Amino acid sequence: MKKVYFLFWLSYVMFLGLVTLVYIFLIRPQVEALFLHEAHPTFQEIVYRLYPRLTVESQRFSVDFFLSKADQVLGRFLAIGLIILFIRILLLKVKTIRVAFNNFWTSNISSFQILFLVRIYCVALIGFTWDWSYLFYQLHQVKVFYQPTFLLKILHLPFPALSILWFFYGLMLLASILVILQKKPVLFSIISILLFIILQGYLISFYKLDHTYSTFIYAGLLIPFLQFEYSNAGKNQESQITNWVLVLIQLGIASAYFFSGLEKILIAGIQWFNPENMRYHFQVHPTNLGLYLSQSDAFCMNLAVLTILFQLGFISIILFKKLRWIFLPAGIIFHMGTYVLLNIGWYWSPWIFVYVFFINWDFLKRL
Repeated sequence: MKKVYFLFWLSYVMFLGLVTLVYIFLIRPQVEALFLHEAHPTFQEIVYRLYPRLTVESQRFSVDFFLSKADQVLGRFLAIGLIILFIRILLLKVKTIRVAFNNFWTSNISSFQILFLVRIYCVALIGFTWDWSYLFYQLHQVKVFYQPTFLLKILHLPFPALSILWFFYGLMLLASILVILQKKPVLFSIISILLFIILQGYLISFYKLDHTYSTFIYAGLLIPFLQFEYSNAGKNQESQITNWVLVLIQLGIASAYFFSGLEKILIAGIQWFNPENMRYHFQVHPTNLGLYLSQSDAFCMNLAVLTILFQLGFISIILFKKLRWIFLPAGIIFHMGTYVLLNIGWYWSPWIFVYVFFINWDFLKRL
């Protein structure tokens, strides 16, 4: 078995090296050739399918700009690959981390906690979307500017009639309520989250992409599995359930922070910590308090450092639960601070809500 593991990880390292060589000697030259209209037709077709705006953007930026972006894609891929390898080495060499990792994946969760999380998620979904019917009405007035994104673009879905949007919005709310009442909860949890994703896709298809619901959607995609585990436990009269679904939800949320911080480092490098970089963000998203505080180089530099430490360090709460009492309050301050200083988001943030998945709610049974 040890030999198999060794061969697997050796193949893994060789794969990373092969990808690097393919990029350097095949893909990167094709990126340059693309701007000279000499790229291979297949490569050109793939690029324009994935990035149709390249025709316009190539008039604004030089080939060096796009080469640097391509290099960053490779850098991110290799960074993730090396991080996985580093984690594997830690699990082999550091007993404390290995024990924490095993406990993390093999722990159990009470059926009470699962039902609470499913219900509170559906309540939050209803709360976050309370004004969507009006937003759809507003967007319908400017539907000429509709540019489908992601799933809507893949499926070639047009902007529907207002009555259809309202119908599916109402169906989403009804499905969420039925999950709360535990009426065919697995089926209706699937309907609820799928409609949420599709309807939210319409909201961001008007040149306004944002990440407001990123972690909320990550969690939502696994809610039907969480509900299935609860329903299955009820049939078998089990009070404790394997924790794998909640583990994946937590991992998805923590990874969103980690890769956000990693992205900043990979794109900006050491310049991220330059006071002028943070000051630029305050100028792009101005508030009176933010502009006032951004006059201080020390404030801007310390804020940049704390942001990276928070985002890269958040994932540590996956294995070390005691750190949650540090990072979860820090996360609340982070998102509220983003609203107060940059006017991004709001106090009632989906990013803050998903912290409920890191808290043990069994204490509520005793109340």
